[in-house]
Amino acid sequence: MWCVVGRFGVCHVLAKPTPNTAEIAGQTLRLMRKFSIRNSAVAFDAGGGGKQIADMLRDRGYIAIADVEFGGAARAPEEYKNKRAELYGELRKALEPTAALRRLVDLEPAAWRAKNLHCLSLPPDDSLLRQDLAVLPLLRDCEGRLRLPPKDAGRKTSGRREPCVRELLDGRSPDRGDALALAFYAWNNLREIESLETIDRPLVW
Repeated sequence: MWCVVGRFGVCHVLAKPTPNTAEIAGQTLRLMRKFSIRNSAVAFDAGGGGKQIADMLRDRGYIAIADVEFGGAARAPEEYKNKRAELYGELRKALEPTAALRRLVDLEPAAWRAKNLHCLSLPPDDSLLRQDLAVLPLLRDCEGRLRLPPKDAGRKTSGRREPCVRELLDGRSPDRGDALALAFYAWNNLREIESLETIDRPLVW
């Protein structure tokens, strides 16, 4: 699963079977060329072989490509239980409706040409992506940090088994949601590197 995010949100989602994992590196490079994506704006899920693919691309000269360990430590450990919760938590903030939404909608078309203006929009016809995000409950741990349900195996909480994300999605893996969370993470990293200014809250379509 690949998700490409630009200045105005999700611009491409690609899902295809890859029985030969070597194809993943090639497909990634094709997307990088097609959308003029810098390697500093590419991130892989380190699990499931993602780190090995990122290593392969770094060996080929794309040294800034990142691999992200979903179970690793968050940048803001006081706010998020782990990296996965942080990826989705930051994505949630970007999609949160605000009073600034109306001002963005009312902008003249010429105003959107400003290079420092950006938003996060979702494809209106990708119901699976929206479902991946919609099923996630807003949960907190005992320290008040944001956490997510387990992805694959439910755990027992106070004698009750907590449903995993696959169960919430009727057995499906949240691949689109994970890809978007990683793409948004990579996009934010690129903005930090280039010191791009956020003019307003993002816009949901």
